Amino acid sequence: MQQAYKDGAIDPESLTASTKIAREKWFSNDQKGSSGVFTYWAGTWYQTLTDNLIKNEVNEELVQLPPIAETGKYLNREAPVWVIIDDGDGDNAREQAIFDALIETMMDGDVVQTLWTYGAEDVHWSTKAETFTTNPGTDNEKVYEYEDGVFHLKPSPNDPNSVWKKNYIDPALVVCELTNGYADATELAVAGNKFFTENCVDAPQAPSSETYTNETGTIYDAQLAVITEVVVNGGDVDAAMDNYVATVGSIIDQCLSEMNTAQ
Repeated sequence: MQQAYKDGAIDPESLTASTKIAREKWFSNDQKGSSGVFTYWAGTWYQTLTDNLIKNEVNEELVQLPPIAETGKYLNREAPVWVIIDDGDGDNAREQAIFDALIETMMDGDVVQTLWTYGAEDVHWSTKAETFTTNPGTDNEKVYEYEDGVFHLKPSPNDPNSVWKKNYIDPALVVCELTNGYADATELAVAGNKFFTENCVDAPQAPSSETYTNETGTIYDAQLAVITEVVVNGGDVDAAMDNYVATVGSIIDQCLSEMNTAQ
């Protein structure tokens, strides 16, 4: 990494740039300082990144890279979940009511799940006959034409040159399938999911650690200091790591102890 940074193969701002900035630099039509390879979400992001490259008039051909041999497989990480907090009154009526009104209905496979997945009818999606064009008058012009009764997504309300993709629930990652036949996965999204599925392994259950929860910022700062000293400043690896151990070594030991004994 030290040599790659020195040679300019690593974005000089990669240590401080947010994910949003790194992503936007990557598909910007000003490719100076942009990264050529980076890790990102599978599934619909294959389509999203392609769409943004096209919009910015950058070569849209993407290549999905198999996992580096030494790492084995990509990790299919645990998904975030909805939870209902117990109010501690000894009565589950309130919790059950929340489940029935929210989670149960958003997984009904029909009307409400469609709202959570695709948004509002005739705003974000429709089954009415219509024709619309994105990027008219450019090399990326594309005409969409649908017959009456065919489910399809409409132009995005905040960007008429892109097609709406989802509301909240990702249609490519659903737990409960829609029973009304409404599905609009693009070829690229399907290809992205297939590639990831063939090259991933489920991540192990993440053990909890109260110390890690409280000290994440401290550990990250120490980690960033090592990378900055070695990669950016060209410093000695061993000296930087000695400083890292002296700064957060005892915290790391406590985190590992808690994780290794977690039930």
